Amino acid sequence: VRRFGKVGVFYYHIVRGVDDRPVQPFRETKSVSVEDTYQHDLTDKQDMLVELMVLAKRLLERLEKHALKGKTLTLKFKFHDFTIITRSKSIDCAIDSLSLLESLTLMIVDKTDLTDKRVRLLGIGVSNFLQTDIPPTDSGQKTANTRKPGPGQDAQKNGTGNAGPIQLKLF
Repeated sequence: VRRFGKVGVFYYHIVRGVDDRPVQPFRETKSVSVEDTYQHDLTDKQDMLVELMVLAKRLLERLEKHALKGKTLTLKFKFHDFTIITRSKSIDCAIDSLSLLESLTLMIVDKTDLTDKRVRLLGIGVSNFLQTDIPPTDSGQKTANTRKPGPGQDAQKNGTGNAGPIQLKLF
């Protein structure tokens, strides 16, 4: 208590596994992901893409099961020496189809230097979930695009002061 003050008592009990705070098991989901560790390191980018497509299918099933749609896709690469890198891509619309997951995955992998890398684990995840409790617009459709464009973003106004939807062109 002398060294840490009042919080010292808390630390004393926590390091001994004593915590009487109520467990709060229900939290807001921040991300959903799947990953696999391979018996043999992957060295070919095409093999990595094949495995990522398998993971993308599992991820989409998980997202659909929980009725979640996000706007950010993240890929995780763990190498033979256990170093990890992640690469992400955010878009302005929901990632809600296998074709979109596959296209975004391909874009990320193409921009990632995997030359002479031995990949032990691959992961794929979606985050930045759309709100599902947004009230309907005048047209009766729900919209989650109510952000104003940030500095350096080029977006047309839709008359409400908010940025309108942005079209994603993959190829």
